[in-house]
Amino acid sequence: MARYLEYKPKKVLNVYKHCDGGWYWNRYSANPYVGCEYGCEYCYYRARKYFRQDWEFYEVIKVKVNAPLLLSRELKRVERDIIMLGYYQPVEVKYGLIRKMLEICADLGFPVHMNEKSDLIPKDLDLLKEINEKSWACVTFSIISLREDLRFWEPKAPPPERRLEAMKEISRAGIKTGTALIPALPFVYDDEENIEEVVKETKQHGGSYVIGGGLTLGSPLTEHYLSLLRKFKPEAVGPTLRIFSGKSSSLSDTPSREHQSELGRKVMEICNKLGLDDRLKRPIHIYPKELRTNKAVANYLFEKTYRLEIQNASQNKVWAYRKAAWTLDELKEDVRKIYEEEGLQGLKVLPNVGSKIAGEIEVLLKNISPEE
Repeated sequence: MARYLEYKPKKVLNVYKHCDGGWYWNRYSANPYVGCEYGCEYCYYRARKYFRQDWEFYEVIKVKVNAPLLLSRELKRVERDIIMLGYYQPVEVKYGLIRKMLEICADLGFPVHMNEKSDLIPKDLDLLKEINEKSWACVTFSIISLREDLRFWEPKAPPPERRLEAMKEISRAGIKTGTALIPALPFVYDDEENIEEVVKETKQHGGSYVIGGGLTLGSPLTEHYLSLLRKFKPEAVGPTLRIFSGKSSSLSDTPSREHQSELGRKVMEICNKLGLDDRLKRPIHIYPKELRTNKAVANYLFEKTYRLEIQNASQNKVWAYRKAAWTLDELKEDVRKIYEEEGLQGLKVLPNVGSKIAGEIEVLLKNISPEE
């Protein structure tokens, strides 16, 4: 059973250099709990860079009792943008810290995204509805499979069926919701049959998207995961070792680009077939009008970055579009105004935007409404 330790950190808000473009879209994150009682066997927080001992993250949960107070101060110092809040722990019923943090986001008009395995979210549906009316709210549920053997990997997490029921409740309230099929455990849950079942159930429970992603390892998680895989599906060990083989003798923390590309294509094709998105659409309306065109162009570039990745395009090409996306996303002057005053040349001289991408932006500006 987990132990809970109260403490008071000096800060709670994480501010990132760039938004999580093409994925969850958040620029900020805040979590009132350190560690997770669910203790999923594949969780990347078991890696040593997060905890000195892998058991710490699910046996000792630290509670930031002053998290709401800190958040109310820190959000007033930053621009309004999407914040990722979470993650619910069973003890949230006692402390109510996430609820208090949602109240602060509602009061200050900050849009919120939550990525959860918990089925406690509906208890705060009133606040999510208020946030959604004022700006934007979104709840992504982590569901990697609905097979009975999932309990081997997620022994303490709420069953996916309960998460799906929570998803249905969130969707009925008019709040955007969907699924993160992350990590799709290689040679375990990344087959088309499993992916299709997750996509179908997401759609049936009101979700509008399924985002797929691979497994991240790192010592001692690597050793822990492989030891369990030998018990669960021994024939998957060899293929898993091959896709995690790096250039050196040691294993990489991430699977090969080829494997990740194939996974992305599978999720995309199945989502297309069943009428769901394989990416989360960014809420442009939450930004000031003078920046919405910039955000729309950045969205196109982030989307293209991802599509190039799952096509296994060259890293140079992928990074060219990613850097251009960051430039447009963080540009403080309306890119349409730049184009109207300086033409194509004005686009070419923007940081990380060369002739080819400038030409694509020009086409976009001719087709995007000034209101976007």
